[in-house]
Amino acid sequence: MHAVRRADGDVDVMLIGKDPADDAQVTLSYSEFTRSTDTPSAYSYLKIARTIGSAIASSVARQTVPAYSIVVVQMHPGRTAG
Repeated sequence: MHAVRRADGDVDVMLIGKDPADDAQVTLSYSEFTRSTDTPSAYSYLKIARTIGSAIASSVARQTVPAYSIVVVQMHPGRTAG
C-alpha cells in the first residue's frame, strides 16, 4: 500500500494485489485526513487488462483488491470550518 496527498488536498491510496489467484480484503483508516462526504473514485488495472477501469468506490474503509491487480482509491478533502 502507498498513499500520497496531492497539492490540491486529494489523497490517493494505491493497493497492490500480489496474489495471482485470490482477492484481498483491505481495511483502511485515515489519520490526520478528513475526507469529504463525496463518494471516492476507484481506478483499477486488473490481471490481463488492456485499460484502466474506473468506478465509484463501494466503501472508504473497506476495499476488495482483486487478484494480481492495482487499485487506486482517490478521495477529496472535507471542508474545514474557519
